[in-house]
Amino acid sequence: MNVLSININMMSLGGLTICVGMLVDCGIVVIESISNVKHTSIPQTIYTIAPSLIASTLTSVVIFLPLLLIKGLGGALFAHLAITVTIALFASLFVALLLIPALHTIQSQKVHHAKKKHFVAIVHNSLLFQKIDSLLQTIEHRYVLLLERLLLQSKYIYMVTIAIIVTGACAVCMMTGSLMPDTKQSQFTIRLESSPGTHYSKQLICFNILIHYWNTIKKLTND
Repeated sequence: MNVLSININMMSLGGLTICVGMLVDCGIVVIESISNVKHTSIPQTIYTIAPSLIASTLTSVVIFLPLLLIKGLGGALFAHLAITVTIALFASLFVALLLIPALHTIQSQKVHHAKKKHFVAIVHNSLLFQKIDSLLQTIEHRYVLLLERLLLQSKYIYMVTIAIIVTGACAVCMMTGSLMPDTKQSQFTIRLESSPGTHYSKQLICFNILIHYWNTIKKLTND
């Protein structure tokens, strides 16, 4: 970010906040793929999933690239957001494809000590772990049953999907649009000007009238 002259501001922090959930996606996919595929080497596993991860990351980056084409004040604001998200996503892809496999290889080559085994045994035998494991198994079992029932009723699924798409399209058409979002400010500015040569007494009368209207509005607002 320093290389691109981007400092820590509201837009750059907003970009980092947006991509917090995206940063772990690639890492989760890589770890799950390495853990589930036992008969395949780690490089071969990475070669298999790398095109999908790269395509997914590029898809997310392309979404934010049009923000760089906005001109004026909006472009100056949203450019930092788009660049920050792009940098974070590419950094996540780099970590997922290079660092995580290397760290997993180093970790798998280490010899597990007896203390670590004892600690793992204590965790697995704990009551909290058993309850969480039982809850996850129950959720997985019910999810499989629900999925099997839905797959047997494919016609209804298609109907519901089409209904959701049509409803969403109608809702988008009914929404009002504006160039910038509406803002609510808790303050306003009143500027009183008079033509050159106006006597001070007339300016004072106008000022008193303005104060009277202000007090009336304030009283009505409080009531």
